Amino acid sequence: MVTIGVRVLHRPDPRNLVWLYQRLGTNYDERILPSLMNECAKAVVARYNANELLTKRDQVSAAISADLMRRAGGFHVLLEDVAITHLSFSPEYARAVEAKQVELLLNFPIDTARLTRTVPRNCSRLLRNGSGAEN
Repeated sequence: MVTIGVRVLHRPDPRNLVWLYQRLGTNYDERILPSLMNECAKAVVARYNANELLTKRDQVSAAISADLMRRAGGFHVLLEDVAITHLSFSPEYARAVEAKQVELLLNFPIDTARLTRTVPRNCSRLLRNGSGAEN
């Protein structure tokens, strides 16, 4: 699960104030923006995998902004700025990523032939004997 926070700066379209007031009232923003933000953010986030959400944050933000501006325009609401303020993953997802990283590290192949060539001669003998005591 992804939790995303989006900040939206908006204003009514001055050419359509009468339409906005008659159909949505003075609390137009409370009536339309939360559902539009939720809908647009979910639609955009679904197009990216978790890694892309982090690495392409600007692109994700721009896509949310474009989608939200298009949808809000149908209600005569102008958006001045749209930005992602918070992006996080569920604790289960974070644990799964950490477990995968640990698994990759534990299964990482080690070139032992190369390793023994780079170990100083006296250390190499100690490693073969399996103890730190000199013979």
